[in-house]
Amino acid sequence: MAFRFSLRSAALVLLLSGPTACSDRYEVGQMDRREQVVSGGGSANTDPNQQAAGQAGSDSDALETCEPGKPPPALTGPFAAPDVVWKRIAQILSDAELVPPSQLPDVTTYEWAGDIVNEAFARAIDDDVPAPGAELFVRRFLRFPESAPELSLDWPRKLLSNMPALDVLLLTELPSDARRVGIFTERVWLKQFPQIATRGYVFASSALGVFVPPETGDITMRDNPRLDPLTSRRQAELEHSTNDACAACHRLIDPLGFSLEHFDGLGNYQETDGSKPVDSSGTYTVPGTTHEIVFDDNVNLSQQLVYVCGANLGMASSYLTMALERSHVPSEELAATHDANLTRFQQAFVGNGRSYRALVTAWAQSPIVLSP
Repeated sequence: MAFRFSLRSAALVLLLSGPTACSDRYEVGQMDRREQVVSGGGSANTDPNQQAAGQAGSDSDALETCEPGKPPPALTGPFAAPDVVWKRIAQILSDAELVPPSQLPDVTTYEWAGDIVNEAFARAIDDDVPAPGAELFVRRFLRFPESAPELSLDWPRKLLSNMPALDVLLLTELPSDARRVGIFTERVWLKQFPQIATRGYVFASSALGVFVPPETGDITMRDNPRLDPLTSRRQAELEHSTNDACAACHRLIDPLGFSLEHFDGLGNYQETDGSKPVDSSGTYTVPGTTHEIVFDDNVNLSQQLVYVCGANLGMASSYLTMALERSHVPSEELAATHDANLTRFQQAFVGNGRSYRALVTAWAQSPIVLSP
């Protein structure tokens, strides 16, 4: 199987170099930008508006130091009418018709758009239901069809946490088996995508915001090519991916797939494959950066990825693309709209603690939602 890496759709490509690196500036309240240090020593947050919203970064955060980008222009309005803004936010929260969580104001403000999200999350916590929009998000994140089986863990409820989203999705231990850590070790997902390259493809596109267009055909149903019964899945994949036409793209996805090789095509845990012990180690350079990760398995990989600036920016890029698609932005406008809003969106996500709620709030307070 060959993949072709393309930069045609910038809406789906991780843009990490230059001014789009993690910024220590973001918008809160009345567009008052406060300094926030994002470093290995944790995130310092003294902004009362952000603390009141319950989105302050945890002192345990250890996101690598990122060079600040140029702050985007302030959103000063005039904004769209409150009923229009509410409908735009509701589109990514549910497929059903939603009732606004509070009485609509006379005029839309930046703060009110964020309050909508906070009220929706508070209500979900009180009612003990999944995080707003998280069921739709998880399905899309996993590239799951509607008919896919249920997961073993209630990930949409897990996303109610103010923990960084990547931490929740990649480092949560599944209760059924301590050897399964992270959403990509769910047995039903592994069985749905048995192929090494396809697992890496979904991992890269959903968690890191990398877009690698596949070759023609349904790649999700293909199994790994085998040279003979004694050849491991990894050996067979390496043999195939050395093809010059395939190698460049497989470097973006295969290491992520290799990290999951302790799980066979049916999602069962395995210690041996073919005639050899399973090898789930590898080296991965986060696309768009020079950050190289050397790992032993998917757990070791994830433990490092969650603190990589580029990975978190990619998560924001991936969510922004999903939100644009759910908001029915025309395909011919998707790339330009994504590019125009990416820096602001990434800054808001990183500055507000990198949680799932921070993603939803960044969308609610984006020009896409607020503009007339």
